[in-house]
Amino acid sequence: MSKTIRTALHESLVAAAKHNRATQVSPAAVLWTDHDAQWQAIVTVLQTDVLQLFRLGGYERGSRQGPAIWLKCAVARTLSELEYPTDATPILYLPRVARTDLRAIEDCPRELQPLAELQYRGAYWSQRNTKDLTLFAFLVSDDGLDLDVAEDAETKQSLVRAAAEAPERFLALKVSDLDGKYLDAAFFNALLAPDHERDLLAWMDDSQSKRSEWKGARWKIFVDRCRADYKFHPDKDGELVAAENLSGGDGPWSSVWRLYGDLYRKYPQVYGLLTRISPPPDMFVKHANYPAINAEMESQLRVGLTALRDGATDQVRASVVELEKQHAERRKWLWAEMGFSPLAQALQPLAMIAELGAKPLGGASFEEMATLYCDGLWRIDDAALRAIAAVTAKPDVKAVEIALRALYVPWLEAAAQRFQSLVRVRGGLNAASARQSRAPYQASECVMFVDGLRYDVAQRLAERLRSGGLAVTVTSTWTTTPSVTASGKSWATPVADQLRGSESGKDFAPVVMSGATATAEQLRRLLQQSGWEVLSDTTGENCAGRAWTECGDLDHYGHEHGMRLARDIESQLAVIAERTVELLGAGWKKIRIVTDHGWLLVPGGLPKVELAKFLTGTRWGRCAVLRESSRPTHLSFAWDWNPAVTVALPPGIGSFIDGDVYAHGGLSLQESLVPVLEVRLATSPLKTVHVSIVSVTWQGLRCRVSVKGDFEEVYADLRLRAGDSNSSVADQELRGGKPGKLIENGGVSLAAMDEHEGTAATLVVLDPAGTVVAKVATLIGGQGAT
Repeated sequence: MSKTIRTALHESLVAAAKHNRATQVSPAAVLWTDHDAQWQAIVTVLQTDVLQLFRLGGYERGSRQGPAIWLKCAVARTLSELEYPTDATPILYLPRVARTDLRAIEDCPRELQPLAELQYRGAYWSQRNTKDLTLFAFLVSDDGLDLDVAEDAETKQSLVRAAAEAPERFLALKVSDLDGKYLDAAFFNALLAPDHERDLLAWMDDSQSKRSEWKGARWKIFVDRCRADYKFHPDKDGELVAAENLSGGDGPWSSVWRLYGDLYRKYPQVYGLLTRISPPPDMFVKHANYPAINAEMESQLRVGLTALRDGATDQVRASVVELEKQHAERRKWLWAEMGFSPLAQALQPLAMIAELGAKPLGGASFEEMATLYCDGLWRIDDAALRAIAAVTAKPDVKAVEIALRALYVPWLEAAAQRFQSLVRVRGGLNAASARQSRAPYQASECVMFVDGLRYDVAQRLAERLRSGGLAVTVTSTWTTTPSVTASGKSWATPVADQLRGSESGKDFAPVVMSGATATAEQLRRLLQQSGWEVLSDTTGENCAGRAWTECGDLDHYGHEHGMRLARDIESQLAVIAERTVELLGAGWKKIRIVTDHGWLLVPGGLPKVELAKFLTGTRWGRCAVLRESSRPTHLSFAWDWNPAVTVALPPGIGSFIDGDVYAHGGLSLQESLVPVLEVRLATSPLKTVHVSIVSVTWQGLRCRVSVKGDFEEVYADLRLRAGDSNSSVADQELRGGKPGKLIENGGVSLAAMDEHEGTAATLVVLDPAGTVVAKVATLIGGQGAT
């Protein structure tokens, strides 16, 4: 471990008590005189680990401070309140006291007289010439560190100021880092303002308060460094000139720009300054650095998306592809991360729809259509949800909805019509055979029912679970016709063979053998009677058996909030994933996730299809039960639970009820093809990662890390407790589910939060699963690893 000024000072103080045991007795104390009180702040810090260090002053028990007579008692070890090693020589720090004050006993101040005799029984910590070891003398003399320090008055003043105002940082300096360097005023001033880039951003964020807070020496240092390093005067030039320089990003301002990109959340007012800057008329201007350029391009994109309203489908696709070429780069700009490029974000999934939807969803049978959909075309529906989720402001929502109605809805309509025509040829989905082919239930299996888990959303859930290290397989099956909860949930239960359809088909709910409607309570009772444990919020007591549980609220949320479902799907999936992990952790070997139906989410609403009320007994948006006296419609099928009941469905993505944007119950791949997820703990370990940390260096509160080893993807984080991700002190927001900041090309930089400066922490390297694969202790804001 490299020696710091702190350890060197401690060793020097202890060495002052060394003596020749053959000719001398042990000194009673080491006297540390400091006429100018230069070391006061240093002593306060040093006392935390030097228990035999006491100071002269008014009595303060917690500070190990007291008057002269108290110090005499400390030396004599007669104070029960003090404990320090028996083999340690007491060190008495005497601020505002010179060695000569003790030497002339007859002139010695009365309050110091109890200590005068210690000059004979003790030893002084001083230079060989008997002068006090001042801060400057300790750094430059042979008795101290023998460093090269400028001798001018400004440097000496800066040294004293740094030791007084930043003692922790001063003491943490490594002697090896200082050896061979020329230490001048600028060096010591940098200890007071070690991270000038942060100071500059903080001043831009709130110049008035910082001007007041940093008054005096700190403000002068800030101004001087601005002038020297950035050719800019805070008082004379002001914040707007600073903003212009920051956007320009040239020379030393480039590192300030990078820091702003990492920590923009800490400086919210800086963005407002940057919006007031007009980009220079220069073809080489850095467009990515100017929010005004980004805002103008967002406006142009809004116009471009709105113009898709009147285009033919092929023309719309071509226009979206062209818009993507123009705006894709903006997703890499800082403004996108800050949330100021929502339309550019929405454009990416829109471009995916244009690409994947260029060809109609084909297939000679509805089974072939399902195969094509599961092989990748589900991404079109997922992309539509992501496009909706990317925007919140009304003008942006309107533009995206127009684009989706021109691009996505025609594909959705064509796919539904083709699917319906193929199902009509076969006379139905033949869901009964699908039920018969259900995989047998195993011991230690928990079936989790999620209402409305559409296939594309299930793929998101699977990816979320896999990222947590779980093994997930996704298959599919057909739900009932109609695809509504009352029919589909019963169909998905392990006791479906103990149910039958009602005579009327009212509300599409099957009944138990006694004739009672298969309500949620009836289903739970039937499951328990069949040997299934029904779990609510528990994880079960007998994980060797079989269990049924329910989780998630996707369908209810869709009916309640419509288009908002797209924005809130991730929060819904987080609950389901958490419950899955909880059950596996409790001892269940496999979680089988099933659902009842999918759904359609159509911007602008599903098109209205007329069906007279007098023809139906039960009518919902996407399905209806026809009365016995009514003739079948163009799209009519037998109810899977009771073939004597005829169900009428609207063609395409139509709805019998006007105004719905979210609906299910009809006949489309999105509603009828349902996922089945099987989740287990991963049986094969992740690839072994071999990493070693080469170096950890600090520049202010920015930590630069270098690693080497055998790895493909590892991350770095700063934590107070190595194994606790919640103890992270890295100054970053959520990382998109990643365990830390990605290490690229063997290196990475992390910014620590201000309030943890001087705190002992651990730099950890983690694999993609968040497992710590290497770590090293460090002092935040210190000099390298400790």
